[in-house]
Amino acid sequence: MQILNVGDVPSNHRLHAAASRWSWQIGAALLLSMLALTCRAEPVLTRLVDSVWLDATGRPNASTHDALRLLADAGADGLAPQEYRAADLAKQAVALGAIPVAAASPRPAFEGELNVAMQRFLHDLHLGRVDPRALGFRVARLGATAPDFAALLHAAAISGRLSQLVAEMRPQLGQYAKLREALARYRALAADSSLHPLPITLPAAHGKLDCGSAGLHRLLVALGDLAADAAPPVDCSDPTLVESLKRFQARHGVTSDGVMGQATRTALNVPLSHRVQQIELALERLRWLPDLSAR
Repeated sequence: MQILNVGDVPSNHRLHAAASRWSWQIGAALLLSMLALTCRAEPVLTRLVDSVWLDATGRPNASTHDALRLLADAGADGLAPQEYRAADLAKQAVALGAIPVAAASPRPAFEGELNVAMQRFLHDLHLGRVDPRALGFRVARLGATAPDFAALLHAAAISGRLSQLVAEMRPQLGQYAKLREALARYRALAADSSLHPLPITLPAAHGKLDCGSAGLHRLLVALGDLAADAAPPVDCSDPTLVESLKRFQARHGVTSDGVMGQATRTALNVPLSHRVQQIELALERLRWLPDLSAR
């Protein structure tokens, strides 16, 4: 049994290293499977008493479009837009806009589905998709009750403040904001077809990595550990390479010696798509923490 507390939150300069170590300890495959099964935290969903999503003609209003945009962008917080039916609801909104005012339409059903999707999204963003207790964590929260997501949603939709509400529901932690930035960057890197696993040069002595390879230079630049205008290293003792490797090692929990050893090569060759998953899991973990702004 592990107790999760505020002290477990990584300091800013070791953010990526902590995210990497924790996610591998939990086991990405295990946790991701649990997210889709019994460990999912289910919010209490409330029907809104009046319409906040349609204008006087029965067509989607500005708040509806804001809500659909926020659901579609749920991935920026490591959440899954498909869990909130973002694409389907967007299609329904387009269809509703094309229906004549006097015609019968599925407007009440659309409003109900959008209410459910937005309340679930606010819950997951504020408290997490997973109940940490189902994973064996004991997390102490400040306050015994969750926010009234339905009331918050209603007020924000009426006043046109949905974007502000979503920002307020995120953990108010500097680490969370930095991880959101890192997630966007690593997703772009994972989609970059020019970044490949680093080869081992054979028959070089003991199978050492070719430190002068263009692939290593490109990867270190992409990861931000080497300046973009730095010349490719000549060999493994190149001072610029040594310093860039030390930066990479410090961020990934590897001994920071500037040497291209097995552990460093393994860390460099972790697929960037796996790094994306690690950051997503670290974001989820931060959502389990107490609301420090309430202190």
